[in-house]
Amino acid sequence: MLNFPAPPQRRRRGFLQKSQAPRSRCRRPIGFFVRLLACSFFIGSVPLAADTGLKGLIARLDQIRIPGRDLASELEIRHYPKPAQPPETSAFRLFTRISGEPGRQNIATLMICTAPPRDAGKRILFRDDACWFFDPHAKRPVKISAAQMWSQPMASDSPNWRLAEDFSAESAGREEIVCGDGVTRRCSVIDFVPVSKAMPAPARMRYWVDDSGRYWRVEHFTAGGRLFKTIDNIRYGRVLECERVASMRIRSGPETAEATFSGIEARTSPRAWFEPDGLAQIPP
Repeated sequence: MLNFPAPPQRRRRGFLQKSQAPRSRCRRPIGFFVRLLACSFFIGSVPLAADTGLKGLIARLDQIRIPGRDLASELEIRHYPKPAQPPETSAFRLFTRISGEPGRQNIATLMICTAPPRDAGKRILFRDDACWFFDPHAKRPVKISAAQMWSQPMASDSPNWRLAEDFSAESAGREEIVCGDGVTRRCSVIDFVPVSKAMPAPARMRYWVDDSGRYWRVEHFTAGGRLFKTIDNIRYGRVLECERVASMRIRSGPETAEATFSGIEARTSPRAWFEPDGLAQIPP
């Protein structure tokens, strides 16, 4: 079951903060979907960075994470709340639209739920530093701040973050790891810390990047150094003339989720879809 906030008229003590924000009618945090979307779907068609040093690897990571065009895709999520429980499966249509100047573009993303039937038609819009949820039965969207979104256990990345500009980076050497596809690779290990303490991001992120520039693992740490999330990319696929993440796994405490992307295509969706007031006008 999807974890969507309740309509505004039924506002109670919330799942995002104990004293504010609308309460979810389901158990799973909405940030679960944010992480799956942000880390895997935003893959741009870009050339490999020429600089193979630390600066070049970071440039490559930003090129992989940030899309170079408007996109559309299908996403299936299998969520395992606990190891012994059967998975809960959800499906979405995803759309992105890019605006702004080259180098500092903003990416807006729309998620439309298509399954299970009880959640079909519900929509989540991510734009700038905020998120809006729309339930067709509620008639108007509910706004959720970025700070509330990224504080959730399964939320961790944003395509509007620039690792090269918004984070300080330090090499942590090289290490062999068993990647999500079962292959052992020798990777460069890079630690990232937000330049601004006001940024709603993990206190530290660690990336494992192979020699071709693909990242296979990301770990997120609290300010006290506690590991609270691990993301493993399972499979890359050749789509739209470049390699893209096709499948990935997230672990946060007892929860595990797997996401599979398909049908990725270059597509520009109507601008009105990416406005909060336009969510009600999107055709089913």
